[in-house]
Amino acid sequence: MTERDEELGRALRELRAPPHGEGFEDRLHTLLEDESERRRANSKEGLSLFRKPFPALVGAAALAAAIVLVIALVPGSRDPGIGPQQAQAAQVVDRARAALAGARSLRATLVVRERLNEQEPMTTERLRVAMTARGDLRVLGSGQDGNFYYSARTGREVQLDLPYDPGAFVTEGVAPGAPDGLIGDRRLGLQQAAVTRALAAARSGDVREEQINGRAAYVLRAVIPVNKLGFSGNRLVVVVDRESGFPLSVREELDGALVRGFALQDLELDPSISQRAFAPNFPDTATVVNEGFVTVPFAEAAQGVDYAPLAPGSLPRGYERAETRIADTTPSPTGNEAMNPPSEDVVSTAYRSGLDRIIVSTRRTGEDPAAWQDPIASGEGNLVEPERVRLTAGALRGATAGVVIDPRVEPHLYVVTDELVVTITGPLTREQLLAAANSLGG
Repeated sequence: MTERDEELGRALRELRAPPHGEGFEDRLHTLLEDESERRRANSKEGLSLFRKPFPALVGAAALAAAIVLVIALVPGSRDPGIGPQQAQAAQVVDRARAALAGARSLRATLVVRERLNEQEPMTTERLRVAMTARGDLRVLGSGQDGNFYYSARTGREVQLDLPYDPGAFVTEGVAPGAPDGLIGDRRLGLQQAAVTRALAAARSGDVREEQINGRAAYVLRAVIPVNKLGFSGNRLVVVVDRESGFPLSVREELDGALVRGFALQDLELDPSISQRAFAPNFPDTATVVNEGFVTVPFAEAAQGVDYAPLAPGSLPRGYERAETRIADTTPSPTGNEAMNPPSEDVVSTAYRSGLDRIIVSTRRTGEDPAAWQDPIASGEGNLVEPERVRLTAGALRGATAGVVIDPRVEPHLYVVTDELVVTITGPLTREQLLAAANSLGG
């Protein structure tokens, strides 16, 4: 190297780098990950000849877990909690779930990274999220779904700035949650998907203590079944902060390569948020539909449906009845591809604990009980088989319940009798779902 080369090198090092454009880090991470996967694929070229590509999933169901990770990413108490020697997956999961109870509201940026199939590049979306313990939700900045607002007080969903005509869509009379209404059917819905599913699977997985970005964290890894009809992962990785007990990130991986991941940035816990923030004005040109649900006191619900709706006597500590809505018209059909019979005389009740919620619904069975399948849609391409368990107590004693604990479907239980179809949906374990079902009464 000559003296001139050294002088040139010093001059270049002293130059100030221009500022990176917006989204630079996301694009850089995507390029690095794609390059890493390309090299991995090249190193396994012989094996790749035997790997069949997965067909792409179609529609919003393939992306159903994107927004609602934020529900479980909330700091909890500073209890010293679990030490590194005795940490078990179930204990870490229970701490992460318990972290929800004290939060009343939050604002954050949710970073969603995913690819739709094995051949597609990774995409990154940054969503500005706000929500409250009342059940309100606001999601801004989605190129696919526009800006989304849900007001629990009015039971109204509003989508603005949609990329297609007429650009605004409004749904009145929405049910509190699954299996009814549109909240649980859209990617930007209130269904507690990503973390609920991840933690349900990770409960029986492997847990280790590691340093993540300078913080002590528990890393839970769980093997999950590959979606038989679409591109999906075979492992979930959940990172839970050891000190606070809240999840830092969730990754779904296929043989070590990222399929989709979720993470929070700029978290504000318990900010003051006006209800007006979830109930925007919308143009007269908006498409407006009505799902037909109206809010009533639970004690008066029987008058509207002419039967005694069921309520659980046993739910985890902290859950309280928040709202009950009945359908005064026939709402949208339930289940995969909306194949169940029409729902009649529906009663849907939300029980809330902080930002978490459980939904209990009842409806008439109709003339053909055998026509009913699981009312909670598992999403296109997901083949989910429920566990069949006979109930031993309560109003449904002797009936057979279908229990679904699967990493791609919100934990739930459903029962079909000659008179009623009953569902219990929320972040519960198998044992908690059965305890709730065995405690149902009028």
